[in-house]
Parts: sequence; structure tokens; C-alpha cells
Amino acid sequence: MYFKRCDFHKKMNNHNLSLTNSETQVQRSDEQFPYRYYYLINHEVACDVKLLTDDGTVIFARKIDLVNASAYFYAMFNRYSEKDKDHVLLKELDSMALKLLVDYVYSDNIEITEENVKVLLSTADHLGFLFILNKCCTFLQDHLRPSNCLSIKAFADLYSCSTLLSSSELYIKQNILQVIECDEFLSISSERLEEVIKLISYVEQAVSNEKQVLVKCIMNWVNHEWYFRKGVLAELLEHIHLPLASKWCIINGVDMRYNNSSFWLVFTEIGGFDGNHELNEVEVFNVHTEEWKMVSSMSTSRGSVGVGVLNNLIYTIGGFDGLSRQYFRSVECYDPSFDRWKSIADMSTCRSSPGIGVLNGLMYAIGGHDGPFYHKSVEVYNPDTGLWSYVADMHVCRTNPGMGVIILHGLLYVLGGRSKFYDNVSSVEIYNPNTNTWEYMITASSNVGKVYGGVIVNKLPHFIIN
Repeated sequence: MYFKRCDFHKKMNNHNLSLTNSETQVQRSDEQFPYRYYYLINHEVACDVKLLTDDGTVIFARKIDLVNASAYFYAMFNRYSEKDKDHVLLKELDSMALKLLVDYVYSDNIEITEENVKVLLSTADHLGFLFILNKCCTFLQDHLRPSNCLSIKAFADLYSCSTLLSSSELYIKQNILQVIECDEFLSISSERLEEVIKLISYVEQAVSNEKQVLVKCIMNWVNHEWYFRKGVLAELLEHIHLPLASKWCIINGVDMRYNNSSFWLVFTEIGGFDGNHELNEVEVFNVHTEEWKMVSSMSTSRGSVGVGVLNNLIYTIGGFDGLSRQYFRSVECYDPSFDRWKSIADMSTCRSSPGIGVLNGLMYAIGGHDGPFYHKSVEVYNPDTGLWSYVADMHVCRTNPGMGVIILHGLLYVLGGRSKFYDNVSSVEIYNPNTNTWEYMITASSNVGKVYGGVIVNKLPHFIIN
């Protein structure tokens, strides 16, 4: 693609750099741009400076023409010692791009291609050829594809090309299902986890209730470099907002299995309520085969059950059976390696709809109710001893639905919930296991809706906090 310096004011896009010099740069009369010198420069005649690059390339030019074309050269040949030299070494600049820019000064033409656009943009930015820089941005914007949009966005961010950055961000969002199938997505390093999380949020918006697409996206990225990325899998899964599954069952657990050094994942649908009675059935969804299948059932039918995952075992905690009108303190543990359930030690308190959190290898059963009584007590299970014990009480009673439990920086956060008066709790409590104390925080007005869960989000570049 060729560009000429015509209609500059109509074609110029915004850029974070000042545009004053760029207007001077592109609006020159024929006297200021002596085309007759183009032949002389190419034949090394009538030039007064040689531009040298690291690879030994030598480019001949006239200082007056470079000064008129570039703020960088204006400063160099008017303010610094180079003004008295007949040669200048330009370090770490691409010789091909420099040659194109110098030729542009004399010929008024430049060819931008997919092969040279990025190095040309970088060089134009460094030397202050803002018109060329913006033409490069326009070229990249016109050539956005699912296979290159992530690198173009990163490139735009690096050089503060705000219009290109916005355009590429919008393109990614609109074409996210194609983007995640390309190598650029799979090649994002685990050090750039915030970018992966942001892209996952776009996928979730695009697929709505088709959560298997979202899980498959996460697993494809993790499995691409499993050894380096396995440690962030749990954090990525926290960003999946799973809806209610069929038969009014609650999708509660994540089971991670290791088999011959390969990793596969299933989502577990445990107990719940089918509209008539509580269930003891368990189904798993394999994200690789995209199929549901039944596994061993619990010994007890449980609705409003708490579910936690600890040491790759699934625990069903408390709950309620409407048929017998029983509230449970009992707990069952499922080992996916043997497809087997077993009962473990009971809690001291019956808990229907408790919140469950796992912190430092211990599992916490938080709040809940036993029918008439709502609880602020908390029990903790130690898998080494196989026993439950009480820790400090929360400040207020709270239960699900509406209670979110989050682990962050060694602390356990309990958000919202429902109180014994059947209204929504708008506060947050934070448990410190080192001091066995709860900190109480008011976070919202009393008319907030239910809090059905929460996730941890590291602050993103465009994440605004008032």
C-alpha cells in the first residue's frame, strides 16, 4: 500500500504525541521538498550527512531536508554536537525502515506492507515521523484478523496508539470465539494471566450458557504449556460463573484427576432438588468428551448441601432432606479415583445451606441454618486428624442462598448471605486464621440484591475503582 502526503488534516488520526511538528512535517511546498535532489541523494551527490546503522548500512541525505521532515532530526542538527558532523550513528534502528523514511522525505511516497509495518511504525515513532506512524496504525487496523489481533493490540499499547488500541480491543471482543482458536491466544504466557482472564470474560459473554465452550477454552490454554500453567488453573476456574443445571441440581464441585501424567477435568453435579424431593445422585461432565455420566450416589439425599474440594477429594457437607424433614450435620467424602463415597466425622452443628471455604489445607463450614435457627458459628475440618472443631463465631448469622466465600492472601472472606429475618445481608466478614478473629465490614446499602458468589480479579489496566 502506498501513501502520499495529501489531505493531511483529513487523514491524520489522534496519537498521544504532539501533532504540531507532524503538521509541519507533511505540509511543505515544492521548494521545501526538492525532488530534484532525490536523484542526487541516491547517487551520493550534494549530501552533507551520512546516516549509519548498526548493520553497516550507510544512507546519504541533506541535513536541511531531515530537519524539515522530523522533530528528532531537527533537535539533532540544531541543538546537539551532531550538527557539525558529516556522519551520525543511529543505534538500534532498522536500516530498511530508516531507508524507507529517508526515501519518503525525497520521493513523497512510501510503501507499507504486512512485512514492514511494525518495524516501520517503531522507527517512525522513534524519529518523529508522525504522519507515517498514523498511516501504519491505519494499515494495522485495516488488517486485523483473529490470528493477529492480540499482537496488534499489544503493539498498539506499547507505542501508545490509542485509536488502534481501541479498535483492536473491540475487534477481539467481537471475534473472541475465533481468537481463542488461534496460536496467539495459546501462546500468551502465564505471566500475563490478567490478559487471559480478560479474554475468558469475553468468551463467557459470547457463549452465554454454553459453559463447556468456556471450560474448553481454559483447558486448551492450560494444556498448551501444562507444566508452566497448571498452577494457575484454579484461579482461572474461579472466573466461570456456572448457572443452575438441569433437574434443579447445583453444580458445586471441581474434580481434578491425574492419569498417566495427563490432566482432565470434570464438573460435578451433586444432590439438589428436582422439584419433588431431594436427590442423592451425582453426575459428572467431562470437558474433553463433552458428555455427562452418572457416578456413585451419596448414601443420603441432600438438598441445600455445601460442597468443597480438598486434596482432590469432594466433600458434601450438611444439607436438608425435605421428605424426612431432617437437617444434617453429617458429611460424605467422594474419591474420584475409586468412584466411592464414604462417611467422615460429623460436624457438631446441623447446617443446611452453609458456606464452604478451603484455606491452608483446612475446610471451613460457615453459618447455615437448621430450620428455626440461623448460625453465625463456624467449624473447621482437619483432614490429618479427621475431626471438626469450632473456630471464632462470625459477627452475624448468615446462610445461603446469597453467601459468597472467597480466599485471598491467606484470609477467608464471607460476602452477603441471608439473615435469620430472611432479608439480605449486605456486609462482609474477614477471617484471619492466625489470630482466629473476624473483621466486620459494611459494604453496601441494605437494599442490595443477593450475593450468589464472588471471584478474585487482579486490577486490570482499564479497571476503574472509584
